[in-house]
Amino acid sequence: RQGPPGQVWGVHGRTLGTFLHARVALRTKAKIAAGSVPDLARRSDRIDDVTEIADLVGERLTIGLPGPTLSDADIRLFRDTRAAGLILYRRNFETPEGLATMLDRLDSALGRRVLVSTDHEGGRIVMIGRGTTIFPDNLAVGTAGEEAFAARQGLIEAREMRRHGVDLTLGPCLDVLTDRYSPNIGIRSYGKDPKLVSRYGVARIRAQMRGGLSACPKHFPGKGHSPLDGDLNLP
Repeated sequence: RQGPPGQVWGVHGRTLGTFLHARVALRTKAKIAAGSVPDLARRSDRIDDVTEIADLVGERLTIGLPGPTLSDADIRLFRDTRAAGLILYRRNFETPEGLATMLDRLDSALGRRVLVSTDHEGGRIVMIGRGTTIFPDNLAVGTAGEEAFAARQGLIEAREMRRHGVDLTLGPCLDVLTDRYSPNIGIRSYGKDPKLVSRYGVARIRAQMRGGLSACPKHFPGKGHSPLDGDLNLP
């Protein structure tokens, strides 16, 4: 599966939709310029192009699957919603061969490529654990004092993710630790210095991009100062 070249997809939560919204907008502008679609300003009283709206909504969706195999119901869900993205979790991976079969079958059934993402931060946040290298958590890398370590990790991650058919990783975690205890960040952060976190994050993302993997730094607007786990409570 050949995917797009590596790029940074912005902050977590504004990734696939932002990119695809721009893509559809450019396509619509081209149609207007060619005269095949009337100027929106001249048809503000109604919306005729329902297909474009349905596509736009679908292209902003990323869907997860319940298991390591693909069912007919899963395919229907992607067709009905026109979802452009698939996110992989631990439940979706048993073997590299099984994952490749699932992704190829989905693409073939839909007649298009699906953007495949996974929540791969490294350290303790790894969704394809048995098929990738397990690196130390970010805090250990930041404490080591060598940006080259983060860069090397990013390049290896990119090569491994691309071999598994993954286009986009939801990481790295670039939250900054503060003096206030944060149970859901902790060792996931490179440290307390925003400049250090930035340097290590940039080094790793640039290496991922060189390897053809897109990156989505997170979290926005930041969880390093939150005393609560945002997956369980509202900070």
